[in-house]
Amino acid sequence: MKSLKRILFIRYSLVTAFVVFLIAVIMIFPLRAIQVDLKKEHLLIEAGNLAAVLGDYFAEGSQDTIMTVINSGSISPEERITVIGTDGEVLGDSAADPSAMKNHAERPEVAAALRGEQAVATRLSATIGKEYLYAAAPIIIDGDIAGVVRVSVERGSIVPAITPAWLTMVAGLGFLLLLLFIVTFWTEKTLAADLREISGGLEKMVVSNDLDRMPQPRLSELQELAQNLDTIAERARTNYALVESERDKLEAILVNINTGVMVTGADGRIVLINRVAQDILGLGGKDISGKRPLEVYSMPALESAIERSGTGVDVSEEVRITVPRKRTVIIKTSAIKGEGEEISGVVCVLEDVTATRRLERVRRDFVANVSHELRTPVANLRAVMDALGEGAINDEDRAVKFLSSMDRESARLMGLIEDLLVLSRLESEEFIMSREVFDLSKLLDEVIEEKTELAGRHSVKVESLSSGNSVSVSADRKLVRVACANLIDNAIKYNRSGGTVTVESFRDGLSGIVRVGDTGIGIPRGESRRIFERFYRVDRARSRETGGTGLGLSIVKHVAELHAGKVFLEESGNDGSSFRLEIPLG
Repeated sequence: MKSLKRILFIRYSLVTAFVVFLIAVIMIFPLRAIQVDLKKEHLLIEAGNLAAVLGDYFAEGSQDTIMTVINSGSISPEERITVIGTDGEVLGDSAADPSAMKNHAERPEVAAALRGEQAVATRLSATIGKEYLYAAAPIIIDGDIAGVVRVSVERGSIVPAITPAWLTMVAGLGFLLLLLFIVTFWTEKTLAADLREISGGLEKMVVSNDLDRMPQPRLSELQELAQNLDTIAERARTNYALVESERDKLEAILVNINTGVMVTGADGRIVLINRVAQDILGLGGKDISGKRPLEVYSMPALESAIERSGTGVDVSEEVRITVPRKRTVIIKTSAIKGEGEEISGVVCVLEDVTATRRLERVRRDFVANVSHELRTPVANLRAVMDALGEGAINDEDRAVKFLSSMDRESARLMGLIEDLLVLSRLESEEFIMSREVFDLSKLLDEVIEEKTELAGRHSVKVESLSSGNSVSVSADRKLVRVACANLIDNAIKYNRSGGTVTVESFRDGLSGIVRVGDTGIGIPRGESRRIFERFYRVDRARSRETGGTGLGLSIVKHVAELHAGKVFLEESGNDGSSFRLEIPLG
């Protein structure tokens, strides 16, 4: 990640360095030109001075004298002096042997000097083989041109002369670069401080949503940005509050809804799942986000439904699962579509309909059982009535027999209807119990007295073992009486001739207990779990003989559950059975 300091410094440095280099390159040529011009003037002056000095010696015509003047050291060692006669012959030279040098009459500067003019020229020296700058002046004696003196310097020696000035300029530009770095650092520090404050404000605004006002920067250029961010922050706070509100509503819905909800992304991986869906699939509180449904629960039907909805198809199907327990679940999946009908995920609804299906099955069985139970007595009544209508009414013995049968079947029909009405009332959502405090022992005495005639018909003895113990409970007296009556009624009807029914009440902890035992036919061990089901009979033939409806124990179970109690078969065998009814004391 690049820093502002590095960006500013590198960019400014590159630009400045380029400018310095460009200026240095550009300035070296004007400096050199200036230096060349100055050198030309200097050479012309020196050539004129030498011409004046040589005028006194030139008349003698002695070459030795000329060489003495040339080598006298009156000029810079870098400069070259050449003395030329009027015929162009070189009379003397400070850098070469005159005898080996060609005629100079055709040299431009020499030709100009022989005409009485001072001249300057730049060209390659034929003798030395280097580029030189030449300045020539005529030697005049008594008004006549007696020769030419020429002063020259190598052109390359001029560049070192301007180097100090050029280096000074470069050093100045380097100092400017350093100054620029300091200014850049200072600017970056100021700008970075403001940006850090704005960044911190943005972090508070976005992450924790606890910023009231954006920090105001020192730089005016950033103040407008801060003001705009303040406006954005205000809108963000409003939107954040709306999002939080919607999120809370969604969470409340997902937590309290009785239907399982699972949402997967476009890649088929789980994005969201509520508690009900986790309970249905037996996932507990595991974090399964980012996983595919098949990775966390082996249900190919669920994975298949999600895949099909991923193509835009709505799916609804009912499946049976066995883990974590047997359930019937309806799976409904639908694609989540965004703008342009693009599918961004799938929402899956899992509805546990186990109880509904069980109730439907119970209802079907109940209707079937009721129809069967009603059909038998009604059919018997119709048969008796048909027989009477065909003449049996005129036969006194047969008429009495048929009337007795009609009485028995009508009583059985009436008992069945009454039990059905009791069950319907107990299962009604509008049913309200009427609680009162009463003594269980006295209630049992009343029921026993009521069942005396029934016990006599079946040659069964009913004994009370309560011994006058008082057991007070707070319950619906009528319902408890119905439950106890059913238990005693069954104990009498399904007993042996000459058998005994024992009834007792006592207190056990926080419950009042009613125990009804008999010495009857008993209940097979494999049947004990089903005896509280509606219309279930262990011995159907005997039940028809005794007029049983198969609803008695089911009514007892409903009464117990309405009082938050319970009823169960304590023991059963060839010597009879014993039922225990528990009613909380209140």
